[in-house]
Amino acid sequence: MTRLRLQLLDAFVPTSCICCSAVGSLICAGCKALFDTVPRQVTRGPISGWAAMDLHSAAASAIIAFKDRGRTATKAWLASGLAPLLQNYLSQHPNVALVSMPVRAAALKRRGFDHARTLALALQAQTGVSVAKGALTFARQASDQRKLGVRGRSTNLADSMVAKPLNRPVVLVDDVVTTGATLLEGRRALMQAGVEVIGFVTIAETLAKS
Repeated sequence: MTRLRLQLLDAFVPTSCICCSAVGSLICAGCKALFDTVPRQVTRGPISGWAAMDLHSAAASAIIAFKDRGRTATKAWLASGLAPLLQNYLSQHPNVALVSMPVRAAALKRRGFDHARTLALALQAQTGVSVAKGALTFARQASDQRKLGVRGRSTNLADSMVAKPLNRPVVLVDDVVTTGATLLEGRRALMQAGVEVIGFVTIAETLAKS
């Protein structure tokens, strides 16, 4: 089944669970029970933020279905895990904006959509906190991070992003935080543009293998 057909089916008639493929709903009751949605505060160097859950197998299946298998109807459900995390910032920064992490050109071509911006827009729809369009972009194309260790990820992304000035503080939005290299590079670029980065929200946290 093509990705476009899956997206259309999910939009109107969700047919199977994104985790176990059981017919009947987007996420079946059994798989929902597997999700450990206990938020945790995450610190990576000078930046701290929040993750909705650990990257266990069920969470990984949901994120992969959303990003790589065309199951974009999951965006609202995934964003609902981020909405409570955003409240940690809104009490002190009511004028905050959301900034989605940029996606590599190769990944954008492969997937056919910008998953981070899609997630951020779903979060905007649920909270009313606006997404700053085009606030953060790649100045050069970095390599795929997935097979790199801590040092390799940092080197790969060093000085790869540029940001435009904004007149309000921002919260970064991404799907998964591992070493934090992507978030740290985004923070560097935004701060260089004079933008205050007060934190980040992600669906899941995972630890680097090395």
